[in-house]
Order: sequence, then structure tokens, then C-alpha cells
Amino acid sequence: MKRILSLFIFSTVTLVCSFAHGTALQQRTITPVAKQAAPPAVQSPAPNTPSTQMQKKPEPVDVLQQNFTLDGKPPHMASVGIGVTSPGRIDVALQWQGAPVTVAIRNQTTKQVVASRQVNVPAAGITYDVTAQDVAKGYLWTIEISGSSQANGVIKATYPKVNKALLDQYLASVKQQRDTYRKQIEPQIQARLIASATSKLQALQKTKADTALAGSQRIRSLALPAVQKFSAAKQAALNRPVQPARIMKTAPGAANQKNLLAGTPASANISPTDPFVNSLSPESAYPGTLITVDGVNFKADDQVFFVINTVEKQAQRTFLSSNKFQMTVPDYSSASDLTGYFYIKANKNNQMTRVDYVVEVALKATIPTITAITTADPNASGPVRPNSQILISGTGFRQQDEVHVVINNRDLVATHVDSYLNTDQQMVVTIPDADGFANIITAPVYIKNSAGTKSPITNVKLAPEIVSKFLVINEFANELQYDHNNSLNRSDPNSDGYIYFESGRASGVINVTHNGSFLWGYKGDDDIFIQTQLKNNWTVSQILWDKVNYLSADSSITSTKVGTSSLNVKVHWWNTAAFSFCYYSIGYIIEGPKGVPYK
Repeated sequence: MKRILSLFIFSTVTLVCSFAHGTALQQRTITPVAKQAAPPAVQSPAPNTPSTQMQKKPEPVDVLQQNFTLDGKPPHMASVGIGVTSPGRIDVALQWQGAPVTVAIRNQTTKQVVASRQVNVPAAGITYDVTAQDVAKGYLWTIEISGSSQANGVIKATYPKVNKALLDQYLASVKQQRDTYRKQIEPQIQARLIASATSKLQALQKTKADTALAGSQRIRSLALPAVQKFSAAKQAALNRPVQPARIMKTAPGAANQKNLLAGTPASANISPTDPFVNSLSPESAYPGTLITVDGVNFKADDQVFFVINTVEKQAQRTFLSSNKFQMTVPDYSSASDLTGYFYIKANKNNQMTRVDYVVEVALKATIPTITAITTADPNASGPVRPNSQILISGTGFRQQDEVHVVINNRDLVATHVDSYLNTDQQMVVTIPDADGFANIITAPVYIKNSAGTKSPITNVKLAPEIVSKFLVINEFANELQYDHNNSLNRSDPNSDGYIYFESGRASGVINVTHNGSFLWGYKGDDDIFIQTQLKNNWTVSQILWDKVNYLSADSSITSTKVGTSSLNVKVHWWNTAAFSFCYYSIGYIIEGPKGVPYK
């Protein structure tokens, strides 16, 4: 009976103590003190003696108190690192203002969140009892406060007393692993970004080449109908018999002009022994054209005179036989096709005497006139780059005519493309190579013939050519370890030491690292090249991006100034405690006018 009563009393005391212990845990408030008493415990009674309540000696603890801020920007989290080298309790309490937040305890070595809770009122918190198995996995732990809205307050925590020597040895090993990884990965990121820049440059060059080829093919297709028509007419003329000459009785301009068929005497004044023209080849001519004349009674000392637009000039003549001679059409100037005339003077009684008829000659326009310029742009409005083709339409064109393009007050001669594409009404030429202009300009175009006569001016829009340089710079920013408040301000890129390739653009790379420490996580905003203005009308064409993150860290571009002369790139970055880091590379492709160096 006594034994049963003793057991009942012992069980009752134990239950009451257990209930009291649980109540104490629920009402517990953490304060920043050096040591805090452990919860009360009951010691088992000695054998054969009444049970008595014993107070357990408090376990030693370390204390942490740290302000935190959530600003509504990624990563939407604040973190602090702690070292846990022995089993025991982690006890976290929060005092904060703002929206509800979530508090979590993470074993950073295993990446495992061991306790997490959303808290809605101040002075709330969370606890976790660290086991020996947890400690065996690693000594790095973090306390994390997260929320997408703005909040700020204080983290208060106690955790088992740290064995500093043991923790320092472990942290040195973790840091060495991180730094080794960084050294391995950084060259890969740089190489990857440069490869990406090179690939983009090659793609740009291919696009440019494809565009130029497509433009060339279009210009040729537009010129082809005129070429076919010209070729057909030329072939028809070759197949057609030589046409009889058109004979006129009186001098050109006389009121009583009358056309007579070849071979028919023009008047009684024509002697049977006088030279007489039967036919001409070719039928139409330009200045300098060699015309073959068939007929009768030709002599070596005969003379030929042309009358063109009432101006009379003696023609060069080559005697071939009494039935044939050749003559060269003299220079003349005309904005349209016209009819010229020639007559012959023969030696009669030792006196050069004009025969009593003149012969018509169809002459072509010699003053070139531009009616349209067609570019590779389907709208025929341009702009067109130097070194690309244009189609010029008009009248009075000759293969030997010069096409001039005035670029930045420099009078440059364009190159004729494939002579078979050029007719008296169309010419295909290549815009001259030019440099020194950064914006679209209007370039006057005119044609000058062999006599120095110029056509009226027609304008074409030119786009600037891009500099044929590709540069790669490797600039390494200093690590901003523990210095999360500093933005990275870079000065103008230094052109000395640039490496150039013929690839059509310019490019560079800058590499930035932000390290987290063991204790704190950081975040911030970098202004890359905040004070940089490219010189000589160079502009930013593209911004390239590559990154690598270690543990809980990341970064992203928030703004660029592509299309301007500013290289400024804004980057938002963050990392957490426990030696995380974010590493990123920014590549840039810049463009400038051809022939205008960056510096």
C-alpha cells in the first residue's frame, strides 16, 4: 500500500512540473543578454528516497541582435549568419514595423529550412532544437526574414555557445571552397560572354552582308528589263539591212526642205561624178561614234561637215574606197535626241565645192539627265550605305560618263557595275566608300560626260557606315566585399591597348563581384560607367549579360541606355550571409562612323 501511494505522489509531481515547463516556453520573451537561464527541469529522485525538484544548471548561449530592413525589392529578404557547433536551442524573436513577415531558420550547409513561420504581430518569433545530427552536417546557419512589402525592425536571437576555434577552422574551409569555385568559374563567364559578343557581331555582319546582297540583287532585277530591251534593239539593228540614207536637197533650216530617197539625184546640180551617199551604219550615234558611209564616187581628199543645232563642225574622215569611207561624229551637247546633218565637199576644178544635198543622222542626247535614283529600299527612299548599289534612271547616259556623289563636301566618283547593265537610260553604280559622318545625310548626285557637261543634281539619302573595328577589353572591378553601400563608378574606357579585329563593331567586357560575409547578407545597386560619354558620335548598340551566383545570391540589369552615347548600366544585386557571392559580366557593343576612331 505504501509503495502504491509513493508512485502516485511521484507521478503527480512529475505531471505538474511538466505542465509548468510547457507554460514557461509559451510565455517566453527573448532579451539581448549575455546569458539566459535554461527552462526548468526536474531531476529524478535518488533510489529509496522521496522525489525532490532540482534546478538544472543553465546552458551557456551566445546572443545576437541585428537590425533588418525589407525595401520591397529583390531578394525580398534579410539574413544573418550564425555558427552552431553544439546541440541546443535556437530562439528567435522579432520586433518590427510594417507588413507581416516570415521568419525562418536554415541549415545553410544542407540548404534546408528547419523551421519557418509567418508572424503578424510584433514580439513574435520561432525556435528550433538543434540535434547532434544537425551539427554533424555543418556549422553554418542563417536566420532569414522575408516579405514582399516594406518592413523594418530588430532580430533578437540566442543559440548554443560557439566553439570559436572549431567554427573558425570550418569557416576557413568554406571560404576556400567558395574562392576556388570563383577562380574556376570567372574565366568561363568571361570566355562565354566574349564568345556571345563575337557571335552577335558575326550575326550582325552576316545580316549586313545579306542585306547588301539582297539590295544588289534587287537593283539588278530592276535594271534587267531595260537591259533586255536594249539588247533586243541592238540585236535587231545588227540583223537589219543597212538603211538608205535620208537625203535633203537644201541646207538644214531652209523653208523648202524635202526628203529624197537615197540614190535619187537631189537636183540637176548633182553631177554623175559627184560623191553620193547611199546608206549609213549605224543609224544613230553619239559624239565620237564612227559611222561607216556607203555610196559612189568617193575620193581621198573629200571633206565631211556636220551641222548640229545650227553649229557646223568638220568631221574626221578616213577614206576606204570609192564606195566607202568612215567618219567620226563631232562633239555636241543636247539634252534630248535630235537630228544632225552632214554634207560632203568634193574637189571640183581644184576647188573644194559642196555637193547639193545633205544627209540626216539620228543623234542621241548627250546632256545626261537623272529622273530617278532607286536604292535597295523597296520604297526607293533610302537611306543607302556607302559601298552599296543604286540604280540611276534618266536619259543621255553613256558608259564613259562619270557618276559623282558629293559626301561631306567631297566630290567622289562612283564605280560602274557590270557594263552590260548600263544603257542610255539606266546605270547601276556603287556609292563611293566614305567616312566621317554619323547621321543620315543628303548627298547630291550628278553625271558628267566626256565633254565636261554635268547633269542637274538629284539627291540621295546616305546612312553612316559603321567602323570596321572589334575591340575586347577585360576590366576587373575590385571586389566590394563587406562594402554593399558603395556603387561601382567607372570612368571613360581607355582606348589604349584595345585589341582590334575586322568585324564591324566594337565591344568590351567588365566583370564585377559582390561577396557576402559569414555574418551578413548584402544588396545594392551598381552604376556601371555612370560618368562615361562615348566620343565622336559613337553610340551603344547592344548590352550583353552573363552571371554566376554562389549560394543565395543574384543580380539583374535594371536599366541601360542603348542607342545613346552613354554606357551607363544599372544593376541590382544581392547576396545572403554564409559566404555567398554574385558575379556578373557586362559586355557592350558600341558603334561609330567609319573612319572616325573612338579616341
